[in-house]
Amino acid sequence: MKLVGFFNRDGGTFRTTDMQAYERRAEEVFGEAGHDFEALVFSGSEIVPAMQRAARRDDIDGIVAGGAMERYRPPHRSPGRTGLRSVSFRLER
Repeated sequence: MKLVGFFNRDGGTFRTTDMQAYERRAEEVFGEAGHDFEALVFSGSEIVPAMQRAARRDDIDGIVAGGAMERYRPPHRSPGRTGLRSVSFRLER
């Protein structure tokens, strides 16, 4: 799968994380699992618009997001299948 990872450098523990090292490790882990993965780091104010732009792309299969986004509230959607799935993971050192 072709995936793009969006990481909020202003969120939670990412504020004290070496984000360049995290980007490299995320790309390594997803690559080892057979995925084409691009990690991108944004500030909290930039991440949601960047994810919205990526969601309109037809050349990627999925989006991975990391970092606290408590300020973002998605628009109301009717119940039903959206095709989206949330998965939590932790990159081990």
